Amino acid sequence: MVGAIFVSSIETVWHGVVTPPTGKTIRSWDYRQENVLIGKGEEMGRFNMGSTIIVLFGPNKMKFIGDDNIGKSVNLGELIGKYA
Repeated sequence: MVGAIFVSSIETVWHGVVTPPTGKTIRSWDYRQENVLIGKGEEMGRFNMGSTIIVLFGPNKMKFIGDDNIGKSVNLGELIGKYA
């Protein structure tokens, strides 16, 4: 997972919105006893009012659609490539 600052809140598909109250107390959640299953390519969560997106894949595993995608916005669910 990825951390970010200056976001309104973080939301996961299994917990919902996680918005810690302002303060110096560290909060944590333990989901090891939960049956959290996420399929390949499925959404895990999102930053609300944030803009960080990280996509990881191995060498020669992705074929991007089009050559002019750099710097363009991508909507949730929009196809940007296919597994090679």
